[in-house]
Amino acid sequence: MTNPVVDRLFIGPGQVLAYTSHLNGKRFATQWSLYKGPAGEPGSGLHEFAFLLEIDPLAIGQGGSLVTQRSQLVCDDALRPLRYRSQTRGSAVSLEFKADSVEAILPDGSHHTVPLEGADVVLESNLIGLQALMLAQAHGAGRLGAEARFQVFLVNGMLPAPYRTTPAPDLEAAEGGTWLRSSHEEELRLDHDGCLVLSRLPTQAVEIRREQPAPPLPAWHDAEVLTLDRPTYAPPPGHTFELHDVELPGPITPLGGTVTLPRGTAPFPAVLFLGGSGSHDRNGISGEIDLGSHEIVDHLAERGLLGLRYDTRGAGKTLIGKDVLEQGLETVIADARAALAYLRSRPEVDRGRIFLIGHSQGGTVALALASAPDAGLAGVVLMAAVGRAIDEALIDQVVNHGRKLGLAQATVEAQVQQVRDYVDAACSGRPWVPGEIPDHLFAGARTRRWILEHMRHRSDQLVAKVSCPILVLQGGKDFQVSPEKDAERIVAAAEAAGRDVTYTLFPDLDHTFKRTEGNSTMVQYYDRSRHVDGGFLDVLGTWLSKRAHAAAPEVA
Repeated sequence: MTNPVVDRLFIGPGQVLAYTSHLNGKRFATQWSLYKGPAGEPGSGLHEFAFLLEIDPLAIGQGGSLVTQRSQLVCDDALRPLRYRSQTRGSAVSLEFKADSVEAILPDGSHHTVPLEGADVVLESNLIGLQALMLAQAHGAGRLGAEARFQVFLVNGMLPAPYRTTPAPDLEAAEGGTWLRSSHEEELRLDHDGCLVLSRLPTQAVEIRREQPAPPLPAWHDAEVLTLDRPTYAPPPGHTFELHDVELPGPITPLGGTVTLPRGTAPFPAVLFLGGSGSHDRNGISGEIDLGSHEIVDHLAERGLLGLRYDTRGAGKTLIGKDVLEQGLETVIADARAALAYLRSRPEVDRGRIFLIGHSQGGTVALALASAPDAGLAGVVLMAAVGRAIDEALIDQVVNHGRKLGLAQATVEAQVQQVRDYVDAACSGRPWVPGEIPDHLFAGARTRRWILEHMRHRSDQLVAKVSCPILVLQGGKDFQVSPEKDAERIVAAAEAAGRDVTYTLFPDLDHTFKRTEGNSTMVQYYDRSRHVDGGFLDVLGTWLSKRAHAAAPEVA
């Protein structure tokens, strides 16, 4: 080896630098860093590293199978990144670092160019080994004796960001070693060789420790492909409707979708289903979770309503889109508006009897469409829609999740303050540059538009502008959206504006309108034996059928 940092961290090719991550004292992740040796031609001064990661989602209050990730880094002798690839369960991101930009290939295969802005380090969430390389290099250069400034490229945010460390002598006195504090709210301890041996994030109750000897490498480390066990869609047995896969002309990229055509004579009343946040396909499948939206649209097709559902960005047949790095809620609304226009263009659709069904964030999207003066809709259904400012809902979710994990009250309060600080920064209008925005908030720079546009599209304000009938549906065991703080607020706003609104609460149903025993948890979302409740489907189908009948033109 010729690089002194590599010599200090890795004793011979194949030597492993390992860390374990703990949340509130409970281990949830293991990460291995391996030096693979010189890269490229002999004497090129290039080095190759591999990083392996396992996360136990159950340990952090989530669900699903073990999360596995493999990453590769090629860098020069100063450990500046040249190429980086990160792969997790069938999805991959590739980065190539140029003089002043990063050429990125995202999971859908699309190419994007991102300004580098002087970043000479690459960091990714949960891969502490990348951070260990950065700090060891700075230690060897004597940069950590005072404030050290770095410009790092954050893979998760796909952007450059400032990163600073300062000595923390108060921590040294308490526990020994060389301690630093970072501007990303970390407490870091290095050994005499500059190797990171401990990282703490007090506001997250997370502690990451170096493990010696290293745990055995995971059994999958030589596997060529990491796959994800996704649920699959199949129409219900004995169904009478037809399924037609279609391509919708979206505003940025085409949207893959499916039309469910009922038995009978056209034109039919029709529904457009608008799903919640995140990437999910037309059937409501998101990763290992089956949200069950296909059950809803299929049920309505059996009742004589034509249905349209579509893949959101980055799922199914819909690409992420060239605007991926600047997407917000209005991006989602624009896609939904295009889907509605397509539905209206279908010759089988009765344009005077079109309904929107919005679930969770989709409820806000549905209201944004329905509140337009020329909406021309026959009705809007809101399933578990957020009825207050988005920061209030996010804070409640942080508090509830913290309680389930048993976090200390002070830790939960610190996390709540982080949400408030981020929302304030997103909505302040301040330029998103160092000095104006705290360094630790830069990771959320790409989502600040989503926050700002949610604050501008509040359901309890939009509903007052909707002229068509409204049905509000809410599960009593929903831990993401509250009957009192959200559904009832929407209903009250609609009634105050004199709107035609109906509200039904289902005491034993969760956010996905599936029945649950005891308290609802994220773990239950992964249970594929659970289905959308039949009583809920009856209430929804009956309301839509009655409204469709009332809106039907009289036959002479």
